This record gives sequence, structure tokens and C-alpha cells, in this order.
Amino acid sequence: MTTLASRTSLPTYRSLRVAERKYVIYRREWWAMLLGTFQPVLYLAGIGLGVGTLVGTIDFGDQQVSYLAYVAPGLMAAAAMNGSLDEVISSLLWDLRQTKIHDVTLSTPIQPVDLAAGEVLAAVLRATTYSASFLAISWILGAVPSLWGLLAVPAATFVGAVFACVGCAITTYLRTHADIGTVEVVLLPILLFSATLFPPSAYPAPLHVLAEISPLTRGADLLRCLTTGELHWTIAADIAYLLGIATTSFTIAVHRLDRQLRH
Repeated sequence: MTTLASRTSLPTYRSLRVAERKYVIYRREWWAMLLGTFQPVLYLAGIGLGVGTLVGTIDFGDQQVSYLAYVAPGLMAAAAMNGSLDEVISSLLWDLRQTKIHDVTLSTPIQPVDLAAGEVLAAVLRATTYSASFLAISWILGAVPSLWGLLAVPAATFVGAVFACVGCAITTYLRTHADIGTVEVVLLPILLFSATLFPPSAYPAPLHVLAEISPLTRGADLLRCLTTGELHWTIAADIAYLLGIATTSFTIAVHRLDRQLRH
């Protein structure tokens, strides 16, 4: 009965305790978060300002935007994705396979659903930090032409939460830290072919299809609509698509955590 309840119930306030533990670690490793904040900014400066002088403008919706304005929200979505996945995969994998601290965690009232939710909350904290810093610098560089761009931070937080759920599910299938290399190999084409740097229409037909179904494409499109002020129905479609991925991934993560830690 307890196992069934842990699989089907919603997270409780106990998930905050899991996230609090991560926060204490963050305070001791603030420099790592600082480095993660600057990495996407360097991409923006190198690609947005450098390549942007060669590309010119890009059609987006009913308007033309500079390449810098096009690529900035894409890199912001990528920063949210990378921040969440890096936090969840490396940290959760270490706790599951090395320290096995979560074997002890479940001897408390904390349930697998609380554990997964706490990991997601901790990853969202990092993704939000990256995104807010990135948006501020993008605004200074003139890459955010619309005041709707202020909503890009909560939108990027949402994108980070989606990928945190995906990361939780993926981590339950990894056995050692060597497996992280496989994940990184998969992430590279997702980053390159997900409307992050160029519109999906710029890719050949097979890559075009992959770009359209990529969750990073949907996240980048959501942020791009806000930063450019190009608001249309695709925003609702993007949110619904990402919610579906998050819900499915979170359910898988909770189920597998329950099975691995209780059996």
C-alpha cells in the first residue's frame, strides 16, 4: 500500500528538504554556478555578435529580427536545459550509485515522489540563476527588443523544470558516471539542431523533422516569442508539448526511483 501511494501521490512539503540540502551545497560551490552563468554569455558574444554580422536579419513570425535577437533566446533555453541536466544527472547519479544517500533518505517520511520533486526544484534554482543573468546581459547587448522579454525568466524556469524532469528519468537508467558521456553525445546534436542557432527550415528534411519535435526547439520558440514580442497561438502549443514531456518524464523517474530504492 505504501509503495503504491508513493508512486501515485503528489509531492509534499518534504521535497523542500531535499532541495534545501542541494542549496547548502550550492553555497559552498558558488564558483561553479558562476562559471555556468558565463558560458552561455560567451556563446552569445561569439556567435550572436560575430556570426550575426554575416547573417543579417532572420524572419520570425511577422517580423524580421537581427541574428543576435534570434539566437539570444535560443541560447537562453539551452542554458536552462544545460543547467538543469548538469545539476540533476551528475548530482543524482552520485547520490544513487556512489554515496547511496537516498537509500537512507527513504528511511525517513520522504517518499520517492518527494525525492524526485526536490531534485527538480534544486535544478530549477540553477536554471533560473543562469537564465536571469543571461537575460540581463542580453538586454544590455540589445538582443531583447520587447518588454515581453521580462517574462522570459519564468518561461526559462519552466523550460529548466521540464529538462530537470527528463534528467531525473534519464539518471535512473545510468549505472556509472562514465554513462554521462553517452548523454553528452546525444545532447550535442539536440543543441545544434533545435532552432537554437538557426530556424528549423534551414535544415534538410530529416533534420527539419527532428528539430521540430525537439523539446529544446519548443523551449527556444517559447522564449523567442516573448523576447521579440511575437505572441501567437504557438505559445500554447509549446507549453502543452513541454508539459506532456515533463509529466511523462517525472512519472517515469518516480516509478524507477521507487523500484530501485525500495527493492
